[in-house]
Amino acid sequence: GGVGGRGGGGGGGGRIVSQILNGFQPLLIEQDYNHIRNIQYYSKYAVAACGWPIVLYLEPCSALSLGGCCCNPPKVEDSVGATCCHSNERAFLKWTGLSPSDMLFASMVADLERLHYYVVADHKKRKMVIAIRGTMSFQDMATDARQNYVPITEDSTLLVPEGFLMCAKRIIREVRANQKLQRFLKSHEDYGVVFTGHSLGASAGTVATILLSLDKSWTRNVECYCLGPSPCVNRDRSQHLPNDEKKAGWKVFSVAFGDDIVPRMCLHSLFRLRSQALASFRRCSDPARNVLSGFRELKEDCDVKRYQTFDFPHVGRHTIDEGKVPPLVIPGRVFHMLGTPKAYPFCPLCCNPCLRWPLSHSSCSPQVAYDAVIYPADVATFSEIRVTANMFTDHFPHRYVNALNSIRIPHV
Repeated sequence: GGVGGRGGGGGGGGRIVSQILNGFQPLLIEQDYNHIRNIQYYSKYAVAACGWPIVLYLEPCSALSLGGCCCNPPKVEDSVGATCCHSNERAFLKWTGLSPSDMLFASMVADLERLHYYVVADHKKRKMVIAIRGTMSFQDMATDARQNYVPITEDSTLLVPEGFLMCAKRIIREVRANQKLQRFLKSHEDYGVVFTGHSLGASAGTVATILLSLDKSWTRNVECYCLGPSPCVNRDRSQHLPNDEKKAGWKVFSVAFGDDIVPRMCLHSLFRLRSQALASFRRCSDPARNVLSGFRELKEDCDVKRYQTFDFPHVGRHTIDEGKVPPLVIPGRVFHMLGTPKAYPFCPLCCNPCLRWPLSHSSCSPQVAYDAVIYPADVATFSEIRVTANMFTDHFPHRYVNALNSIRIPHV
Protein backbone atom coordinates (compact mmCIF):
# COMPACT_ATOMS: atom_id res chain seq x y z
CA GLY A 1 0.00 0.00 0.00
CA GLY A 2 1.02 3.62 -0.58
CA VAL A 3 2.15 5.99 2.09
CA GLY A 4 -0.49 8.52 3.15
CA GLY A 5 0.20 11.96 1.77
CA ARG A 6 -0.62 13.78 5.00
CA GLY A 7 2.27 12.15 6.82
CA GLY A 8 0.33 11.74 10.04
CA GLY A 9 1.40 8.22 10.98
CA GLY A 10 4.82 7.66 12.46
CA GLY A 11 5.69 4.74 10.18
CA GLY A 12 4.32 6.40 7.02
CA GLY A 13 6.06 9.66 7.80
CA GLY A 14 9.32 7.81 8.44
CA ARG A 15 9.13 6.02 5.12
CA ILE A 16 8.48 9.30 3.29
CA VAL A 17 11.52 10.92 4.95
CA SER A 18 13.68 7.88 4.15
CA GLN A 19 12.62 7.90 0.50
CA ILE A 20 13.26 11.65 0.13
CA LEU A 21 16.72 11.44 1.72
CA ASN A 22 17.63 8.64 -0.69
CA GLY A 23 16.46 10.65 -3.70
CA PHE A 24 13.31 8.64 -4.44
CA GLN A 25 9.86 10.07 -5.07
CA PRO A 26 7.74 8.96 -2.09
CA LEU A 27 4.43 7.24 -2.63
CA LEU A 28 1.49 9.57 -2.04
CA ILE A 29 -2.25 9.17 -1.86
CA GLU A 30 -4.19 9.48 -5.11
CA GLN A 31 -5.78 12.78 -4.04
CA ASP A 32 -2.34 14.39 -3.70
CA TYR A 33 -1.27 12.99 -7.07
CA ASN A 34 -4.28 14.73 -8.62
CA HIS A 35 -3.35 18.00 -6.92
CA ILE A 36 0.24 17.76 -8.23
CA ARG A 37 -0.99 17.01 -11.75
CA ASN A 38 -3.12 20.15 -11.63
CA ILE A 39 -0.19 22.20 -10.32
CA GLN A 40 1.92 20.92 -13.21
CA TYR A 41 -0.80 21.76 -15.70
CA TYR A 42 -1.60 25.28 -14.50
CA SER A 43 2.06 26.19 -13.91
CA LYS A 44 2.36 27.03 -17.62
CA TYR A 45 -0.09 29.89 -17.12
CA ALA A 46 1.75 31.16 -14.04
CA VAL A 47 5.07 31.22 -15.88
CA ALA A 48 3.61 32.71 -19.07
CA ALA A 49 2.10 35.56 -17.04
CA CYS A 50 5.65 36.70 -16.23
CA GLY A 51 5.87 37.98 -19.82
CA TRP A 52 8.31 37.76 -22.68
CA PRO A 53 11.58 37.92 -20.61
CA ILE A 54 10.91 34.56 -18.92
CA VAL A 55 9.57 32.90 -22.07
CA LEU A 56 12.55 34.18 -24.04
CA TYR A 57 14.89 32.75 -21.40
CA LEU A 58 13.18 29.36 -21.53
CA GLU A 59 12.97 29.33 -25.31
CA PRO A 60 15.69 31.58 -26.79
CA CYS A 61 14.94 30.36 -30.31
CA SER A 62 11.51 32.03 -30.10
CA ALA A 63 12.98 35.56 -30.14
CA LEU A 64 11.86 36.30 -33.70
CA SER A 65 8.32 35.08 -33.16
CA LEU A 66 7.94 37.16 -29.99
CA GLY A 67 9.03 40.37 -31.69
CA GLY A 68 6.62 40.23 -34.59
CA CYS A 69 5.40 43.47 -36.05
CA CYS A 70 3.46 46.30 -34.48
CA CYS A 71 1.29 46.39 -37.59
CA ASN A 72 0.28 42.75 -37.20
CA PRO A 73 -0.49 42.19 -33.49
CA PRO A 74 -2.18 39.03 -32.19
CA LYS A 75 -5.95 39.30 -32.40
CA VAL A 76 -6.62 39.91 -28.70
CA GLU A 77 -9.83 41.90 -28.67
CA ASP A 78 -9.72 43.14 -25.07
CA SER A 79 -6.31 44.30 -23.84
CA VAL A 80 -5.30 47.17 -21.55
CA GLY A 81 -1.78 48.61 -21.48
CA ALA A 82 -0.33 46.45 -24.26
CA THR A 83 3.42 46.69 -24.82
CA CYS A 84 5.19 47.43 -28.09
CA CYS A 85 4.68 44.69 -30.66
CA HIS A 86 2.39 42.98 -28.13
CA SER A 87 5.35 40.87 -27.00
CA ASN A 88 3.76 39.84 -23.70
CA GLU A 89 0.61 38.57 -25.39
CA ARG A 90 2.66 36.73 -28.00
CA ALA A 91 4.81 35.14 -25.30
CA PHE A 92 1.77 34.09 -23.28
CA LEU A 93 0.07 32.46 -26.26
CA LYS A 94 3.26 30.73 -27.41
CA TRP A 95 4.11 29.24 -24.01
CA THR A 96 0.57 28.08 -23.23
CA GLY A 97 -0.25 26.88 -26.74
CA LEU A 98 -3.53 28.81 -26.83
CA SER A 99 -5.01 30.59 -29.80
CA PRO A 100 -5.66 34.37 -29.72
CA SER A 101 -9.40 33.69 -29.50
CA ASP A 102 -8.84 31.93 -26.16
CA MET A 103 -7.39 35.07 -24.57
CA LEU A 104 -10.43 36.86 -23.20
CA PHE A 105 -8.76 39.81 -21.47
CA ALA A 106 -5.28 41.09 -20.62
CA SER A 107 -4.44 43.86 -18.18
CA MET A 108 -0.82 45.01 -18.38
CA VAL A 109 -0.89 48.24 -16.42
CA ALA A 110 1.71 48.26 -13.63
CA ASP A 111 0.89 50.49 -10.68
CA LEU A 112 0.67 50.40 -6.92
CA GLU A 113 -1.70 47.58 -5.91
CA ARG A 114 -2.39 46.86 -9.58
CA LEU A 115 -0.92 43.74 -11.15
CA HIS A 116 -0.57 42.39 -14.67
CA TYR A 117 -2.96 39.52 -15.28
CA TYR A 118 -4.43 37.51 -18.14
CA VAL A 119 -7.86 35.90 -18.41
CA VAL A 120 -8.04 32.94 -20.79
CA ALA A 121 -10.46 30.14 -21.62
CA ASP A 122 -9.14 26.63 -21.04
CA HIS A 123 -11.65 24.48 -22.87
CA LYS A 124 -9.73 21.28 -22.11
CA LYS A 125 -10.22 21.70 -18.35
CA ARG A 126 -13.44 23.69 -18.78
CA LYS A 127 -12.07 26.58 -16.73
CA MET A 128 -11.66 30.32 -17.00
CA VAL A 129 -8.06 30.81 -15.91
CA ILE A 130 -6.84 34.06 -14.36
CA ALA A 131 -3.03 34.12 -14.42
CA ILE A 132 -1.44 36.89 -12.33
CA ARG A 133 2.13 38.11 -12.79
CA GLY A 134 4.56 38.11 -9.88
CA THR A 135 6.95 40.82 -8.74
CA MET A 136 8.69 42.38 -11.74
CA SER A 137 8.57 46.15 -11.15
CA PHE A 138 9.16 48.75 -8.45
CA GLN A 139 5.42 49.16 -8.08
CA ASP A 140 5.12 45.43 -7.42
CA MET A 141 7.83 45.64 -4.76
CA ALA A 142 5.95 48.48 -3.08
CA THR A 143 2.85 46.28 -3.05
CA ASP A 144 4.88 43.45 -1.48
CA ALA A 145 6.05 45.83 1.22
CA ARG A 146 2.51 46.68 2.34
CA GLN A 147 2.48 44.11 5.13
CA ASN A 148 -0.16 45.62 7.39
CA TYR A 149 -2.29 42.65 8.46
CA VAL A 150 -5.98 43.38 8.00
CA PRO A 151 -9.13 41.20 8.14
CA ILE A 152 -10.07 39.91 4.71
CA THR A 153 -13.67 40.99 5.40
CA GLU A 154 -15.14 43.12 8.14
CA ASP A 155 -16.53 40.17 10.10
CA SER A 156 -13.68 37.71 9.43
CA THR A 157 -10.86 36.57 11.71
CA LEU A 158 -8.68 35.69 8.71
CA LEU A 159 -5.85 38.22 8.38
CA VAL A 160 -4.03 38.96 5.12
CA PRO A 161 -1.46 41.58 4.07
CA GLU A 162 -3.13 44.78 2.94
CA GLY A 163 -1.22 44.99 -0.35
CA PHE A 164 -2.38 41.54 -1.47
CA LEU A 165 -5.95 42.31 -0.44
CA MET A 166 -6.10 45.52 -2.48
CA CYS A 167 -4.74 43.75 -5.57
CA ALA A 168 -7.23 40.88 -5.23
CA LYS A 169 -10.19 43.23 -4.81
CA ARG A 170 -9.17 45.22 -7.89
CA ILE A 171 -8.90 42.09 -10.04
CA ILE A 172 -12.30 40.80 -8.89
CA ARG A 173 -13.85 44.22 -9.48
CA GLU A 174 -12.43 44.47 -13.01
CA VAL A 175 -13.45 40.92 -13.93
CA ARG A 176 -17.01 41.50 -12.76
CA ALA A 177 -17.21 44.81 -14.62
CA ASN A 178 -15.94 43.35 -17.90
CA GLN A 179 -18.91 42.61 -20.12
CA LYS A 180 -17.02 40.19 -22.35
CA LEU A 181 -16.00 38.04 -19.40
CA GLN A 182 -19.50 38.06 -17.99
CA ARG A 183 -20.92 36.98 -21.35
CA PHE A 184 -18.38 34.15 -21.47
CA LEU A 185 -19.31 32.92 -17.99
CA LYS A 186 -23.01 33.17 -18.79
CA SER A 187 -22.60 31.11 -21.97
CA HIS A 188 -20.40 28.53 -20.17
CA GLU A 189 -22.32 27.88 -16.99
CA ASP A 190 -20.40 24.68 -16.20
CA TYR A 191 -16.97 26.38 -16.31
CA GLY A 192 -15.16 27.01 -13.04
CA VAL A 193 -12.58 29.70 -12.29
CA VAL A 194 -8.91 29.02 -11.57
CA PHE A 195 -6.42 31.56 -10.24
CA THR A 196 -2.73 30.88 -10.69
CA GLY A 197 0.49 32.81 -10.39
CA HIS A 198 4.04 32.94 -9.11
CA SER A 199 5.25 34.85 -6.05
CA LEU A 200 3.14 38.02 -5.64
CA GLY A 201 0.71 36.76 -8.28
CA ALA A 202 0.17 33.55 -6.31
CA SER A 203 -0.53 35.45 -3.09
CA ALA A 204 -2.98 37.83 -4.77
CA GLY A 205 -4.71 34.86 -6.42
CA THR A 206 -5.03 33.15 -3.05
CA VAL A 207 -6.72 36.18 -1.48
CA ALA A 208 -9.03 36.52 -4.51
CA THR A 209 -9.99 32.84 -4.18
CA ILE A 210 -10.87 33.28 -0.52
CA LEU A 211 -12.89 36.43 -1.25
CA LEU A 212 -14.97 34.66 -3.91
CA SER A 213 -15.44 31.60 -1.67
CA LEU A 214 -16.79 33.85 1.08
CA ASP A 215 -19.12 35.65 -1.34
CA LYS A 216 -22.54 34.02 -1.06
CA SER A 217 -23.55 35.35 -4.47
CA TRP A 218 -20.69 33.43 -6.11
CA THR A 219 -21.90 29.97 -7.15
CA ARG A 220 -19.05 28.69 -9.34
CA ASN A 221 -16.23 26.48 -8.20
CA VAL A 222 -13.02 28.47 -7.69
CA GLU A 223 -9.50 27.17 -7.05
CA CYS A 224 -5.99 28.56 -6.88
CA TYR A 225 -2.66 26.94 -7.81
CA CYS A 226 0.36 28.77 -6.42
CA LEU A 227 4.08 28.68 -7.25
CA GLY A 228 6.28 30.12 -4.52
CA PRO A 229 3.61 32.22 -2.76
CA SER A 230 4.36 34.65 0.04
CA PRO A 231 2.91 33.92 3.50
CA CYS A 232 -0.53 35.45 3.32
CA VAL A 233 -2.93 33.70 5.75
CA ASN A 234 -3.10 33.01 9.49
CA ARG A 235 -1.25 29.95 10.68
CA ASP A 236 -4.40 28.52 12.28
CA ARG A 237 -6.46 29.13 9.11
CA SER A 238 -3.93 28.07 6.48
CA GLN A 239 -5.34 24.59 5.97
CA HIS A 240 -8.98 25.44 6.64
CA LEU A 241 -9.76 27.95 3.93
CA PRO A 242 -13.40 28.33 2.90
CA ASN A 243 -14.75 25.50 0.76
CA ASP A 244 -17.43 25.66 -1.86
CA GLU A 245 -20.75 24.61 -0.30
CA LYS A 246 -21.44 22.10 -3.06
CA LYS A 247 -17.97 20.55 -3.15
CA ALA A 248 -15.87 20.14 -0.03
CA GLY A 249 -12.12 20.03 -0.47
CA TRP A 250 -9.05 22.16 -0.74
CA LYS A 251 -9.39 25.47 -2.56
CA VAL A 252 -5.76 26.56 -2.59
CA PHE A 253 -2.75 24.42 -3.52
CA SER A 254 0.78 25.72 -3.03
CA VAL A 255 4.22 24.44 -3.95
CA ALA A 256 7.57 25.74 -2.68
CA PHE A 257 10.87 24.78 -4.27
CA GLY A 258 14.07 24.05 -2.38
CA ASP A 259 15.31 26.88 -0.17
CA ASP A 260 13.12 29.56 -1.78
CA ILE A 261 13.13 32.51 0.61
CA VAL A 262 9.76 33.98 -0.39
CA PRO A 263 7.46 31.25 1.12
CA ARG A 264 9.48 31.62 4.35
CA MET A 265 9.57 35.41 4.50
CA CYS A 266 7.10 37.06 6.87
CA LEU A 267 7.56 39.66 9.59
CA HIS A 268 8.15 37.02 12.25
CA SER A 269 10.81 35.08 10.36
CA LEU A 270 12.57 38.30 9.34
CA PHE A 271 12.70 39.52 12.96
CA ARG A 272 14.01 36.13 14.11
CA LEU A 273 16.71 36.15 11.40
CA ARG A 274 17.70 39.68 12.38
CA SER A 275 17.99 38.76 16.04
CA GLN A 276 20.00 35.63 15.21
CA ALA A 277 22.38 37.63 13.02
CA LEU A 278 22.96 40.24 15.74
CA ALA A 279 23.47 37.51 18.33
CA SER A 280 26.04 35.86 16.05
CA PHE A 281 28.02 39.10 15.91
CA ARG A 282 27.98 39.33 19.71
CA ARG A 283 29.23 35.75 20.13
CA CYS A 284 31.77 35.90 17.31
CA SER A 285 35.37 35.59 18.55
CA ASP A 286 36.91 36.90 15.32
CA PRO A 287 36.97 40.60 14.56
CA ALA A 288 33.81 41.71 12.85
CA ARG A 289 35.99 43.12 10.05
CA ASN A 290 36.83 39.52 9.08
CA VAL A 291 33.18 38.48 9.25
CA LEU A 292 32.17 41.26 6.88
CA SER A 293 35.16 40.94 4.54
CA GLY A 294 32.91 39.67 1.75
CA PHE A 295 31.08 42.98 1.48
CA ARG A 296 33.09 45.06 -1.00
CA GLU A 297 31.22 48.23 -0.15
CA LEU A 298 32.45 48.14 3.45
CA LYS A 299 34.56 51.29 4.01
CA GLU A 300 37.81 51.21 5.95
CA ASP A 301 36.74 54.02 8.25
CA CYS A 302 33.59 52.15 9.30
CA ASP A 303 33.73 51.20 12.98
CA VAL A 304 32.75 47.56 12.56
CA LYS A 305 34.22 46.38 15.87
CA ARG A 306 31.37 47.99 17.75
CA TYR A 307 29.12 45.08 16.78
CA GLN A 308 31.02 42.89 19.23
CA THR A 309 30.61 45.10 22.28
CA PHE A 310 27.34 46.93 21.67
CA ASP A 311 24.49 45.15 23.43
CA PHE A 312 21.72 46.27 20.98
CA PRO A 313 19.11 47.47 23.49
CA HIS A 314 16.66 48.25 20.67
CA VAL A 315 16.30 44.57 19.80
CA GLY A 316 14.15 43.98 22.84
CA ARG A 317 11.79 46.79 21.87
CA HIS A 318 11.46 45.77 18.22
CA THR A 319 9.78 42.45 18.80
CA ILE A 320 6.44 41.12 17.62
CA ASP A 321 3.72 39.94 19.97
CA GLU A 322 2.30 36.84 18.26
CA GLY A 323 -0.86 37.24 20.33
CA LYS A 324 -1.60 40.54 18.60
CA VAL A 325 0.13 39.89 15.27
CA PRO A 326 -0.20 36.19 14.41
CA PRO A 327 2.41 34.72 12.09
CA LEU A 328 1.36 34.24 8.47
CA VAL A 329 2.11 31.12 6.44
CA ILE A 330 1.75 29.97 2.85
CA PRO A 331 -1.82 28.92 2.09
CA GLY A 332 -3.84 25.79 1.51
CA ARG A 333 -2.52 22.31 0.77
CA VAL A 334 1.25 22.76 0.71
CA PHE A 335 3.82 20.72 -1.22
CA HIS A 336 7.59 21.00 -0.94
CA MET A 337 9.69 20.23 -4.00
CA LEU A 338 13.38 19.34 -3.87
CA GLY A 339 15.64 18.89 -6.86
CA THR A 340 19.02 19.39 -8.46
CA PRO A 341 19.51 20.11 -12.18
CA LYS A 342 21.05 17.52 -14.44
CA ALA A 343 23.95 18.50 -16.71
CA TYR A 344 23.24 18.40 -20.43
CA PRO A 345 25.40 19.34 -23.42
CA PHE A 346 24.88 22.85 -24.72
CA CYS A 347 22.88 23.41 -27.86
CA PRO A 348 24.98 25.24 -30.49
CA LEU A 349 21.89 27.14 -31.68
CA CYS A 350 21.09 28.96 -28.45
CA CYS A 351 23.89 28.09 -25.98
CA ASN A 352 21.45 26.51 -23.51
CA PRO A 353 21.36 22.98 -22.11
CA CYS A 354 19.21 20.95 -24.47
CA LEU A 355 17.41 17.71 -23.68
CA ARG A 356 17.15 16.52 -27.27
CA TRP A 357 20.50 17.65 -28.68
CA PRO A 358 22.30 15.91 -30.39
CA LEU A 359 19.60 13.24 -30.78
CA SER A 360 17.43 15.59 -32.80
CA HIS A 361 18.39 18.69 -34.78
CA SER A 362 14.82 19.67 -35.56
CA SER A 363 14.17 21.97 -32.62
CA CYS A 364 15.77 23.27 -29.47
CA SER A 365 14.46 22.56 -25.97
CA PRO A 366 16.52 24.48 -23.40
CA GLN A 367 14.48 23.32 -20.42
CA VAL A 368 16.73 21.61 -17.90
CA ALA A 369 15.63 18.31 -16.37
CA TYR A 370 15.88 17.92 -12.61
CA ASP A 371 16.28 15.03 -10.22
CA ALA A 372 13.20 16.27 -8.38
CA VAL A 373 10.91 14.89 -5.69
CA ILE A 374 7.76 16.39 -4.20
CA TYR A 375 5.95 15.64 -0.98
CA PRO A 376 3.15 17.17 1.15
CA ALA A 377 4.62 19.39 3.85
CA ASP A 378 3.39 21.08 6.98
CA VAL A 379 3.47 24.88 7.04
CA ALA A 380 5.96 24.69 9.94
CA THR A 381 8.53 23.54 7.38
CA PHE A 382 8.65 27.12 6.09
CA SER A 383 8.63 28.98 9.41
CA GLU A 384 12.36 29.83 9.29
CA ILE A 385 14.45 31.44 6.55
CA ARG A 386 17.19 29.13 5.30
CA VAL A 387 20.36 31.09 4.53
CA THR A 388 21.90 29.14 1.64
CA ALA A 389 23.44 29.81 -1.75
CA ASN A 390 20.12 28.99 -3.45
CA MET A 391 17.74 30.95 -1.23
CA PHE A 392 17.13 33.55 -3.97
CA THR A 393 17.70 31.57 -7.17
CA ASP A 394 15.27 28.85 -6.06
CA HIS A 395 12.51 31.45 -6.37
CA PHE A 396 13.00 32.00 -10.11
CA PRO A 397 10.01 30.83 -12.19
CA HIS A 398 12.10 28.75 -14.58
CA ARG A 399 13.36 26.61 -11.68
CA TYR A 400 9.80 25.87 -10.65
CA VAL A 401 8.65 24.89 -14.12
CA ASN A 402 11.74 22.79 -14.87
CA ALA A 403 11.49 20.90 -11.58
CA LEU A 404 7.73 20.38 -11.94
CA ASN A 405 8.12 19.04 -15.46
CA SER A 406 10.74 16.57 -14.21
CA ILE A 407 8.44 14.94 -11.65
CA ARG A 408 7.01 11.64 -12.84
CA ILE A 409 3.65 10.83 -11.32
CA PRO A 410 2.63 7.15 -11.55
CA HIS A 411 -0.70 6.23 -13.05
CA VAL A 412 -2.48 4.63 -10.10
